Amino acid sequence: MSIFTIDGHEAVAIRQIPFITGWDFPPDSLVDYLSGQDETNRVLIPSYHLSQDGSYHEMLPKEWRVIETDLEAYSDSLSLRENYKNELYREWRGDSIQIYPPSTFVWKRDLETAYFEVFSEENLNLAYERPQDRELNFYPFIRAEILSVTLEGFEHLLEDHTSSNNAIVRFKEIHQFLILDPFYGSNNTSIDSVIDRIYQSNSNNALFGQFYDNFQNLRIKTDKQRHLIYLWCGLMGLPCSINNNVITWHWSDYLTNWTKDFDIYIDDLKEFLRQHSLPLPMHFFPDDIDNTKKKSELNSTDSKITMHEFETLLPKLEKELMLLTNIQPESMAAHHEREKKIKKVQLQIDSLKNGNYSKMKETPKERKTRLKEWLEEELKQGERGAITRTAKREGITRQALSKIVKRNST
Repeated sequence: MSIFTIDGHEAVAIRQIPFITGWDFPPDSLVDYLSGQDETNRVLIPSYHLSQDGSYHEMLPKEWRVIETDLEAYSDSLSLRENYKNELYREWRGDSIQIYPPSTFVWKRDLETAYFEVFSEENLNLAYERPQDRELNFYPFIRAEILSVTLEGFEHLLEDHTSSNNAIVRFKEIHQFLILDPFYGSNNTSIDSVIDRIYQSNSNNALFGQFYDNFQNLRIKTDKQRHLIYLWCGLMGLPCSINNNVITWHWSDYLTNWTKDFDIYIDDLKEFLRQHSLPLPMHFFPDDIDNTKKKSELNSTDSKITMHEFETLLPKLEKELMLLTNIQPESMAAHHEREKKIKKVQLQIDSLKNGNYSKMKETPKERKTRLKEWLEEELKQGERGAITRTAKREGITRQALSKIVKRNST
């Protein structure tokens, strides 16, 4: 989403205005509205810049004159090159936005007032007007490589945004924050691995092959985050809705309706990602141990250990806790024993969620029991390399693991 809250008011990054207006306010026209040099409609949009300490200050209209000069100089330099209006137009669109300074914004209400003044039916007659031609889109499609540029200076506002329990988030919001995510983002190869793994694990399902072929025929075929979300929703069972009504789209409907928005419940997203052993996007789940930010902060070995513990042990511990809770003790001694076990399991669950499971204090006997259980889990996955995989999880050598498992407990 392109709207931030600053000092209790809704604000919009200036670099995103061309996209929000559908390029009705392109960079070379927008600067006229900011500098007060719009001679046609006499429109002036007040602008501001955000300081590092969180305060903001109004910019004078004359401060935009140097930006206007820079825009003109850049356009002139491109016009000297051949096929400027064709081959270089996309280059101009991306680069001209970056001439605008980061951390600059306008109030949403001021942008709306100015836009509807310029594009009112009284002031402007559109020869071939289409539905919604006079509307703003605060969830615009922005190419991944440009999105982070348009949000420069407002990253801390994005990090402060959290979702309430089982809140509804729109597809466009999830899409935007996946692009900025440290794991699913465009600057990380992890998303390629996630998509490849989905297709590999479903190689016997012809629908996945059809989906891939059809997606490659769309002009959004390089949009990896959209590709991934459509796989989740269209073929892997992540529930989606529109106006609180569950969508029953076929997988192909996501491709034919790719310009449409839909909703996803935050709890459904969390459950789905954990079910498929995928980390949670940090923007929506800032406090969860298995979010993408905490995953990226762990080193490669610790990451494998922690994520493996979370994915494999947490469900077992929660099931064990439920069974213990349902036991009806036959004596006071049995009651005390049950409470002791419940306390221990709850401690393990809490430590696991806080990322400290491997660091819990345990006796040599408890450690031996735990490592034996881990080894049994790995043996079920395949005997070859089971000892090595178990030793890696613990961060010790194969020889050390063998000594611990074989020794007599004291």
